Amino acid sequence: MARRRRGQETDFPDARTARSARRQPAPGSPGAAYLADDEVLEAEGHCWAARRSGIPLLFLKRRRYRVLLTDRRLLLVGWRATTWPVPDPPVLSKRYETLQLQSRRWLPAFQQVRIQQPQGTTLVLEFPQGQRGVGKQLVDAIQNEHTAPTAEPAPAES
Repeated sequence: MARRRRGQETDFPDARTARSARRQPAPGSPGAAYLADDEVLEAEGHCWAARRSGIPLLFLKRRRYRVLLTDRRLLLVGWRATTWPVPDPPVLSKRYETLQLQSRRWLPAFQQVRIQQPQGTTLVLEFPQGQRGVGKQLVDAIQNEHTAPTAEPAPAES
């Protein structure tokens, strides 16, 4: 997309159209292959991740993953998996309502987000300085999913 300079017209009639056009990945982009037809890509970035199950975090091997946040789920894809003509399946694909936020820490070098998965393991995601916005969007999505009001059943008529 070309840079917009002061006083120039944009290709979009209003800011909302520009925002929604940015959310839809281009057909050839790495994120497009992982989305369902009706999913909207909210954010895309990268992080370092490790799974914990009773082992101190110091001894775990972290790996770099591409993070795709949609309107419904979190996708973690291997960093190099998207460079092949046929993408590998995602390493993790979980809906927000199945994830539970344990903690979020802001450290000088990165933002650390700890997420409890349904099977009991903890997933530690570390977002570097340039990707902290993606981490914040993930935390907001998980919190919004758990605080969203549920529809109460209608009273039964006798």
